[in-house]
Amino acid sequence: MEINYNKLLQLLLGVVFLAPVLCLGQSLSVKGKIDGIGNKKVYLFVRDAHNQDMLLDSTIAAKDRFAFTHKPEELRFYTITVDSVPGGVTFFLEGDIQIAGDSKAIWESSVTGSPLTDEFKDYERQFIVPARQKIIALSNSMQDPNLDQGRREELGRQQKEIVDATRLQSEKYIREHPDSFLSLFKLHSLGTEKKRQFVGLLSQELQEHSFAKAIRDEAQFEASVSAGKPAPGFTIQDMKGNAVSLSDFRGQYVLLDFWGSWCGPCIKLIPETKAAYEKYKDKKVQFMGIAYDEEKDRAKLSGLIEKHGMAWPQIFQDMSDESKKGVVRSYLVTSFPSVILINPEGSIVYRGIGQDGLVEALKVLDKEIN
Repeated sequence: MEINYNKLLQLLLGVVFLAPVLCLGQSLSVKGKIDGIGNKKVYLFVRDAHNQDMLLDSTIAAKDRFAFTHKPEELRFYTITVDSVPGGVTFFLEGDIQIAGDSKAIWESSVTGSPLTDEFKDYERQFIVPARQKIIALSNSMQDPNLDQGRREELGRQQKEIVDATRLQSEKYIREHPDSFLSLFKLHSLGTEKKRQFVGLLSQELQEHSFAKAIRDEAQFEASVSAGKPAPGFTIQDMKGNAVSLSDFRGQYVLLDFWGSWCGPCIKLIPETKAAYEKYKDKKVQFMGIAYDEEKDRAKLSGLIEKHGMAWPQIFQDMSDESKKGVVRSYLVTSFPSVILINPEGSIVYRGIGQDGLVEALKVLDKEIN
């Protein structure tokens, strides 16, 4: 059972606070001192309306110190990272803040000047950490090669129970706190249908936030890229510099494989994807990888492609640049790995996620071509 710990952290969030009064257009400062970073480069990311962390600014630290100035248009969630330093500092920006910490454990840095962040961190220490430790302990136990199948399944059920319980807790919180900004923030931890359902429960003020608007827009847009709808066209260069257009493969089935070098389940699925490619490559089926990564990791991505012998075309999508991930955006892919199967007429016939998504896509393909 694959556990996405970042997703789990989102599921485990639960803190009571209302959206604060934010002075729109007012310059706010983020100043910090993280011992041990010297003169390394520091990055400021902001969580966008699609729940992606986007690079907002960067600077060079001077003797462990750094500073940013930003004019937020609305309340958002931010992360600061440092070159070659694991982890990051997370916070809400509602006023001038100060960060103090150590590069050996940057995620434990203190953040002052943000009451929302204080409550966020307090709840995290009280509830998230213990639950996460239970999940990790169960996962570690499942790695025992001598574990019998029955016990392995039981541990998997225990993991699922923890995740299900926290999801229900999130839903309960949103129902009971429609004015809380955290209710809006927590929507992204819910499944697609639940997210659409619960956004309507929020207060009118929160309904105007870009997060809520994006959820409503995505619901409408996703309907346009679901099974039975025309597949959005694209023309783009693959990682070898060759021009690739979806229209070039009209008359064939096309399987779009959305993955990334940072995605553990994606890497684990490569052998199965490769086996499927070998099976169908001579049956008018075109596989196409949509590699979703940061530009700085392009070499790592290329190494993985070469290592695993991924012979099908790979289209690079820069996750750190909104203008360079058009295919991911046009197909509204937010989970990785994802697969989308397109028929010879250019219509989507299946879309799914994870290993189950690939398995089901191949079942559909077998029915279509036999």
